[in-house]
Amino acid sequence: MPQKHHVQFRQPDGALYKEEVFGTRGFSGRSSTLYHIRMPTQVAGFERLEDRRPQLVQDEALQHRPLKTHNLPQK
Repeated sequence: MPQKHHVQFRQPDGALYKEEVFGTRGFSGRSSTLYHIRMPTQVAGFERLEDRRPQLVQDEALQHRPLKTHNLPQK
């Protein structure tokens, strides 16, 4: 397999842009190389939160209430 050549993108003052490899499956899936003027934000840590998935609530059926707005006085 041929070596991947690396391209350097430089800012007008000659400094290198900061690189970030972004993907959704670690190193095995598709990824993009993103370039930043400053260092990208880093994750300092994470914690598991409680389950916030919506739950189905059994309730009485809603009753249709027609609003006869055509009888309202006009402003």
